[in-house]
Amino acid sequence: KVLSSYIRSKETVINPLDLNTKLTKGEEIVLLDIRRKKDFNNFLGHIVQAINVPLDELAEMLDKESPMFDGLKEVPVIVIDQSDSLKGLKAAKLLRANGFTNVLLLDGGLIAWIKSKLPTTKLEVRK
Repeated sequence: KVLSSYIRSKETVINPLDLNTKLTKGEEIVLLDIRRKKDFNNFLGHIVQAINVPLDELAEMLDKESPMFDGLKEVPVIVIDQSDSLKGLKAAKLLRANGFTNVLLLDGGLIAWIKSKLPTTKLEVRK
């Protein structure tokens, strides 16, 4: 609870229902899921349009000016973690420090998205 109230007071957040509305309208948004790769596709899954860049890889990709981020510095970037976390705060600060102007945290993370009964997906693993 302490972390959640800190995040709400210090960071710009978007709640799951507002984010879903923007996605449904087709607004240009980058969903950046910073969970570890194994968590991105675990039993919880992930939001359909999300790209997975684990926090420990994000700094390196930004340092190398990865083409993945070309042209996205003005586009809203929604940072997604499992729940409200310090990792989400770190990712948001890192993005801002690298020139991203519109960074939001998904309030409550993927857990809040699921509690709002919004859809997730999983990559199919072939056996």
